[in-house]
Amino acid sequence: MIRKALVSVGCLVALCVGGVGYALADPQPGEVTGPKLLCFNYSTFSLLPGERVTGEGSNFDVISIHVEGSRSAFDISETTIRRQPKYPGHLVFRRGDMSVYWADGAQPHYDFYGRTSFYRDRDHLLLELSGPSLKGKANDAAIYRRIDIRDPKAEDCQHTFKLMLH
Repeated sequence: MIRKALVSVGCLVALCVGGVGYALADPQPGEVTGPKLLCFNYSTFSLLPGERVTGEGSNFDVISIHVEGSRSAFDISETTIRRQPKYPGHLVFRRGDMSVYWADGAQPHYDFYGRTSFYRDRDHLLLELSGPSLKGKANDAAIYRRIDIRDPKAEDCQHTFKLMLH
């Protein structure tokens, strides 16, 4: 009885916030190996030879993948609903309209800001790169420089992760 009530409440909450999100990926994530250009809703990532996507997930307006290689493991999460922090962290990289910041703290990570079709006039926090392999050091650039905020429709994507809302 309690389980049915919780499921009903969860469905009601999903309806109130505009729907439930799910990710579309074909083939299954364990089969995605580099080299490949991976595309999301607003960004791309260049998967290198020897790297593979070992997991993916989504909820509401967030899609994330877990990438593993011989010397690294990290997560990439794309969303448009993250709250903008008052202080974005330390600027480590800029390319075109994209800015990358290192956010140190309890859960250190890189935040990617950029412009999209719905945020043309200002940078918006769209992507987070996190994981045990990232230390906020210069060698992290080998990972974060392979991410770009751009319209994936204009790219030759070899694998696409899309967030679909119901």
